[in-house]
Amino acid sequence: MKDYLIKFGDDGRRGATYADGVHYQVADDGTVQSTSIDVDGLLQQGYIFVDAKDYNNLLGNNSEQREYCRQPDGSFAPYVAPEPTQEEKAYAERQKLESDYAATKKQLASDLATAILRGDTDAQASIQADYTALEASYAEAIAD
Repeated sequence: MKDYLIKFGDDGRRGATYADGVHYQVADDGTVQSTSIDVDGLLQQGYIFVDAKDYNNLLGNNSEQREYCRQPDGSFAPYVAPEPTQEEKAYAERQKLESDYAATKKQLASDLATAILRGDTDAQASIQADYTALEASYAEAIAD
């Protein structure tokens, strides 16, 4: 079937997509009539026709609810994301560190405000010590 005309990326994932009945028409004999797009030109650029079942799999509309991609042999299989690069892993670790630091600092500020309102000087001193330790730990972690 010629339900969709799709350009796939190097990773096999779906790119630009055109639909039968919207961008072109497929006659009963299977011939394609261009309407708003140049189908022959797109085919020369590497676009391929995909049927509705495979298209739904490409979108993740299947029992596994997994996005599919086009394999080098032309078949379709569930998409497997590549392993993150070292830079991506380092960035994720840094983001987690910053998020944890901000959350802990916010909690300490809230706890300190409560201790001040209660007049609890022992709790204030303890929270201030925790804050000093947090700052030192954070400075050491980002220095690495």
